[in-house]
Amino acid sequence: MNLGLGLRGPPGFFRAILASNGDDARGAALVLVAILSTTALGTAVAAPFVTLGIAPLAGIAAALSCGSLLCLLALPKLPG
Repeated sequence: MNLGLGLRGPPGFFRAILASNGDDARGAALVLVAILSTTALGTAVAAPFVTLGIAPLAGIAAALSCGSLLCLLALPKLPG
């Protein structure tokens, strides 16, 4: 989980700030909204599996981390 956060966190914030065209506060706020939305969605998806143990929950967390990394890789390269 920490590896996923380390790989996607700083590059994701950096790209959001670049995409905001000078409105850094708006870019950072949109990233926070996305983080909170992902957390809420992940909680709703994982709730039915709580009684099955830790393995399904870890799988959901790993899928979210891998999905965010894939989204980051799918973005076009930064100029420069």
